[in-house]
Amino acid sequence: MIILYKQYLIDSDGTQFILQKQVEAEKKDTKEKYIRKDNVGYYPSLETALKGCLHKILLEEVQEKTMTLKEVIEVIEKFHSSFREYLNGQ
Repeated sequence: MIILYKQYLIDSDGTQFILQKQVEAEKKDTKEKYIRKDNVGYYPSLETALKGCLHKILLEEVQEKTMTLKEVIEVIEKFHSSFREYLNGQ
C-alpha cells in the first residue's frame, strides 16, 4: 500500500492499482466511528493512479468552492511538492 496525499492511498490486487480514499464512517448499531477505505478508481499503472488521485483532489476542491486558475495551479503544485518532499526524505 502507498500512502499518498491527504486521505488518499494506492493499493494493488496484483493485477491493477486501486486508488482508495479513507473516510470516517459510523457503525449503525453502536454509533462507533471508524475509518473506512472506499475504492474510487482502478488503474493499469502507478502513473495513471497518481494522475487519477490528482484528478479526484481537483474535483473535490472545485466542488467545494469557486476557484481561480491560479488557485487550481497552487493545488497542483502542492500535490507535486508533497511527492518531492517524500522522495527527498523530508
